Amino acid sequence: MPRIVFIAKHATSRIQHKISNGGFQKVAVVLITQICKGRDDRIGLRGYMHFLVIFVMTLCVALMGAVGPAKAEVAGAYLAGQHALRHDDNPQAADYLAEVLALDPDNDRLRQALVLVSAMSGDMDAAAIHAEPLVAKKADDEVLHLVTMLRDVRMAEFQQAKNSLASVPNPLTFLLVSAWLEAAQGDYDQALGLVAPVGDDSAEDLLRRYMTGCLLFLQGRFDEALAEFSEVVRFPSGLKTRALLASAEVLRQQGDRSLLRGFLKGHENDFARVRVVEDKFGNLQLPTILPRRPVDGVAESFRAMALLLSREDTAQRVLLFDRASLYLRPQQPELRLELALALMDLDARDEASSMLQSIKMDPHYGWLAVTELAFIEAEGGKLDDARRLMMPLLGDEVVGARASRHLADILRQEKFFQEAVTYYEQAEKGLTNPDWRFYFTKGIAQEQSQNWSEAEQSFQKSLKLNPGQPVVMNYLAYSWVDRDINLEQALEMVAEAAEKRPQDGYIIDSLAWAHFKLGNLDEALRLMERAHELAPTDPTIAEHHGDVLEKVGHVREAVFMWKRALKRVEDKEDLARLRDKIKRLAQN
Repeated sequence: MPRIVFIAKHATSRIQHKISNGGFQKVAVVLITQICKGRDDRIGLRGYMHFLVIFVMTLCVALMGAVGPAKAEVAGAYLAGQHALRHDDNPQAADYLAEVLALDPDNDRLRQALVLVSAMSGDMDAAAIHAEPLVAKKADDEVLHLVTMLRDVRMAEFQQAKNSLASVPNPLTFLLVSAWLEAAQGDYDQALGLVAPVGDDSAEDLLRRYMTGCLLFLQGRFDEALAEFSEVVRFPSGLKTRALLASAEVLRQQGDRSLLRGFLKGHENDFARVRVVEDKFGNLQLPTILPRRPVDGVAESFRAMALLLSREDTAQRVLLFDRASLYLRPQQPELRLELALALMDLDARDEASSMLQSIKMDPHYGWLAVTELAFIEAEGGKLDDARRLMMPLLGDEVVGARASRHLADILRQEKFFQEAVTYYEQAEKGLTNPDWRFYFTKGIAQEQSQNWSEAEQSFQKSLKLNPGQPVVMNYLAYSWVDRDINLEQALEMVAEAAEKRPQDGYIIDSLAWAHFKLGNLDEALRLMERAHELAPTDPTIAEHHGDVLEKVGHVREAVFMWKRALKRVEDKEDLARLRDKIKRLAQN
């Protein structure tokens, strides 16, 4: 299944181990200033966390020269913690920071960092315990009060949760959680008043409508709840699929089987990840997402906020909110699946595998957990184990076709292209409405299996379903150019793709290559230079650049480019071709 690009790794500044007291104090003052500034919206949670990490590691360096006999122990914890934080390994970082804090228990900044990494690793109880001394000192920090409030909610200490919530500066968090705390104390009118939609169709308004629907459902006001969810569904936001699931749950609760079946049929693609099953009485079984108690409502608030956040810009906050939701409502298989995907993007494969194992028997999302475990096995070089995991799913009456597609994706990624084609064809027989991505990936497998005529048809089907899709246009146009066919059409197609993605080095390379094949050498060279700037490490672009340079008479530069490409290829045919080019020019 498609992976989520979750968090880009950051570079942690190297700090010299030997630093004078005065030097340390100067660095500390600068970093504390940055930390204080980092709590505004311009820097955000991730920036704040980064500054805390640097500050903590600076403290550790100072401690290494100050604690005498404990120096080696602190140094070990320092180095291990630094490594864990560089790799976004929050659980390990929390363990090592706790070791350092034990040597300096009055260090508030160190404790503050420990609270944050504990929360990010999902250990909210530990985070709340570490936060207690800082909360008692009335420290001004969002995460401290957030983890304290979460623990209060989980313990059903709702009045105390209100007190903790008052110190959380995020207005949207305050609004949504306040509504559920009012509901927890029996005042549903006040709760509904707090989240009443304002009607401006903003992201906040969608959240208000969704939460209103959840509160109405909990009161048994199903028609009103359904109306609110329907309003959310009208907009292509991160909450759309969630609101559709909620709508289906309301329809099931109302007991109209035919209406529910029609609803699911009308939104088939939106429910592609869910295994909808029927019990022996003919009732459709669906995942439960709507709150059954106010504590669930607080959990759903954090899940909804995370779904609306941009994962690229606020990935750390998404992770924190998802962890908060799971802490309050552990039985959320869909959220566990999403967290596992996020952890795989962070290379935390052990924790991801553990989370996937915990839901692999779930009737609705278990099949996807098994699929992701198969991806992990394949990527670890255990393709046979991946096949064994997937085989039982292929015969499943409900998800067999979708499982065949995922197995084909695994085989394609591992370059077993002909076998992948077999499973794509098997999947196509059972899929009601294959999307453009299906035909695109099937086309790639066919093209790599030297079955060009069928691959071309698949690419054309993909473009028919999604006209103007730049990635598909690029692949098809480049394939034409590489075969010296349809060159004018290919140039027109890839030029359109380049207009849509002018910063994509691979598309610019295809455009340059089309001009090269048509004899437009000046334009080909100009574009190839641009492509090389955008993707300087790609060996195919470097080889193409060399080919164009040779054609315009820049022999020395051509050899230089081919040698660059040679350093980055592994395929035997590619190596032989590049060596032949270099040898040919050397002989001349």
